[in-house]
Amino acid sequence: MRKDFVVDPYQLYEARWYGADAVLLIAAALDVPQLVDLAALIRTSARTTRRVHTAAELAKALECSCRIIGVNNRDLHTFHTDVSHNAGLAATDTVRLPGGE
Repeated sequence: MRKDFVVDPYQLYEARWYGADAVLLIAAALDVPQLVDLAALIRTSARTTRRVHTAAELAKALECSCRIIGVNNRDLHTFHTDVSHNAGLAATDTVRLPGGE
């Protein structure tokens, strides 16, 4: 898995060249069109994971119809880590899981 801050299509080609079977797209670093475009570019050869920290980033990732979303317990602005953060984010109104309540 390539876990860099991917912001350029070249990084996706590079990831595949080195054998990555997944690429991490960080919602805080990309807007919705970038998330969609980068995911579409790599979709045929690898999986993409969207990493989110806030409800707004989660909404952005959900808007892109991604299949895998990871919650980052580390705030990328302050680098503070709170392991209970994911529970709080899951309790927001933004989360709607397929088949869930």
